[in-house]
Amino acid sequence: MAEPERASSSFKKPRHVVKKVLARPQQEGDGAFVRRSIG
Repeated sequence: MAEPERASSSFKKPRHVVKKVLARPQQEGDGAFVRRSIG
């Protein structure tokens, strides 16, 4: 079956960036560093 057309139409409409945040490394558990991001 073909995918619905509206599934790809959301990429055609540009959206403005509302907020920028810096992904700071955080310590997680036994010395491991992770970067958290929203994506």
